[in-house]
Amino acid sequence: MARKQQTGYFPHDTNARNSSKLIRLRMKHGAEGYGVYFMILERLRDEDGYSSPTDYDMIAFDLHVDTELVRTVVEDFGLFRKSEDGTRFYSSGFLHRMEVKDAERGQRSEAARKAIQARWYRNAEPDTDPIRNGYGSDTERIRTEYGTDTECIRPEYGSDTERIRTEYGTDTECIRPEYGSDTERIRNEYGTDTDVYAPDTKKRKEKERKEKERKGKEITTTAEGAREAAAAVAAADAAKASAAEGGTASVPAAATAERLRRDVASLKADRQWGEVVQMRYQLTAEALCGWLDNFVIDCLANGKAEHQGIDNVKSHFCSWLRIKQTIANDHANQQHTAARRRGTDAAAHTAADYLAGI
Repeated sequence: MARKQQTGYFPHDTNARNSSKLIRLRMKHGAEGYGVYFMILERLRDEDGYSSPTDYDMIAFDLHVDTELVRTVVEDFGLFRKSEDGTRFYSSGFLHRMEVKDAERGQRSEAARKAIQARWYRNAEPDTDPIRNGYGSDTERIRTEYGTDTECIRPEYGSDTERIRTEYGTDTECIRPEYGSDTERIRNEYGTDTDVYAPDTKKRKEKERKEKERKGKEITTTAEGAREAAAAVAAADAAKASAAEGGTASVPAAATAERLRRDVASLKADRQWGEVVQMRYQLTAEALCGWLDNFVIDCLANGKAEHQGIDNVKSHFCSWLRIKQTIANDHANQQHTAARRRGTDAAAHTAADYLAGI
């Protein structure tokens, strides 16, 4: 009767063909004999006891080969042995390999079974079948291990109350030997009862204090910068108003530069405008920010930082960017054309090189 295996395989040496017995088999029957040998091993793998009846006709029918070929593979090359009564044959080397494999599989199965059982009992709720199946009942589980329900701790400690007394002296003094009292435990470690989490609290408060100081400095610096910028802008506005009324006042350069930087910062923060400009001039967000910074530098260097509002800044920047891109493209095209005209000098050192280049 065939064996039912979940994983029907067996070890196979990669250099099996080089054994003396199989070399003689291959010399006489070639690859066909070699294949019949391993097909017989496959049949043995599925047989009880890894042995097969000596019914060569049946084996030949299964393998679609001649009966004589099956008989000679089994009997003539020392690859198989027969039982004492001659009704079955087997392979000693194959039996040894399968014994090792079955032992390893048994060990893995047993380890897996124990792991599943331990996990099942650990996750099971009281009064459920997994515990009853393993121990009979909840109460019998303790009785089997410790003798009685109430004596489960007594072998180790004597009684439930004596467990604490043995270690600490009395029930109420379980913490006192180590700390003196419940309240003193906290006092010894942290100073007061309310300071239970003092180390963590002190670190957290110190961190919060430093963070507040840092933010306060940033706010102060930002506020001072804002006040200076506002003062500069106000001075610029006043100068403009005076000039419009016919006065001779001029806009301070610092105020004009600050206004330009503020407008450019607003443009960087304007996501909708930035997406339109990126699409129009085929730029990335990082490239657009770089062009805006260069725009500010050019305006300050050329004395053209004065603008009539942010819309004027947008218009000026787009015109400036278009000119810069045109110059860059023209320069790139000139270099490309010069490279094409220059070409590569041909070199022919021999007649064969010259003919090959034609």
